[in-house]
Amino acid sequence: LNAISAASRPLLAEFNSQDLANTAWSFATRCCKNSEILDSQSAEVLSKIAEFAPQGLATTAWAYSSLGVKDPTLLDAISEEVMRKLTEIEPQSLGILADAKLACRENVEQTLRPLASRFTEALPRSLDASEARNFADFVHELRVDNFGCWGARYIFERMGFEPPSPDFHERAAQQICASAAMTDGEEGNRSREAANALSGSALVHRRVFSYAEYHIQPVLSKPGAPLTGAMTRENGRRGAAPPPTNGHLRPLSSPISGLVDRGLCSEFQLLSAIVDIAFRSSEGRHPAEVCHGCVRLFVSTAPCVSCIWAMRQFQLILPQVRVEVGNGEELYLYKSDL
Repeated sequence: LNAISAASRPLLAEFNSQDLANTAWSFATRCCKNSEILDSQSAEVLSKIAEFAPQGLATTAWAYSSLGVKDPTLLDAISEEVMRKLTEIEPQSLGILADAKLACRENVEQTLRPLASRFTEALPRSLDASEARNFADFVHELRVDNFGCWGARYIFERMGFEPPSPDFHERAAQQICASAAMTDGEEGNRSREAANALSGSALVHRRVFSYAEYHIQPVLSKPGAPLTGAMTRENGRRGAAPPPTNGHLRPLSSPISGLVDRGLCSEFQLLSAIVDIAFRSSEGRHPAEVCHGCVRLFVSTAPCVSCIWAMRQFQLILPQVRVEVGNGEELYLYKSDL
């Protein structure tokens, strides 16, 4: 990246707004805080700020914010341009901008809030197939894959999901780091994998993990021990864990990243596994009738809309099981606010 930075600096004047946004995004996704390229690029962004599309503004703001780059002149200019284009910005970019800590953040949140509310209100209230189809159509019309960590927390609050306790976050971080480090390669690379797993963001193509703890007590004719346990899963990797057996939860095809199999999202895998456990332990009755308890879930990045839908399905199947959801991206980006 240092070589790319050195080769790019003399060419920055030729970059258009999309080139500049892509460059900032590329360095941020690699956690490369190369001050020379970022400082040089700032002047070009300022001179071409009016040419930036909403997505480019969101990407650039997120890149500088996530790297902790202190450039108030640039960030204020982005904020002013966001305000000029606020009514044109689509939900996906609003979610990114809400997490970028710009001066206009409250305005962005106010604009995103009704869209997130519409999404929450559209969540099905039953597992009826027609309701699920209507919801899928709504999401595709809204064209959003991810509301970001602020938007996700707002949705969770409306769904009745509270954040878990700090000690649960600590256990989740330990287990995720252990899972991320269990890869082939040099020790230094394994350490970086572990660190990156907990500094992720929805725009970063890093490994994404989820961790869950469950305590479920089936109320049956013959009282037994509660179902307790903990599990860690990674996006796209099932490892030695068996896949869900009955497909009680259904993923949602994303409107933007439609080729991604959301059934391989780590939180979807965990929730599906816990639902399977509940069904197998209910002696032929529906788990909604007999299962009480609590599930705590930690995701290393903001959950996508498909996984929020999976959480709603979990609520409908196990309405007497309390759900708490933690978001590693939220902790990482908002640690100065918490």
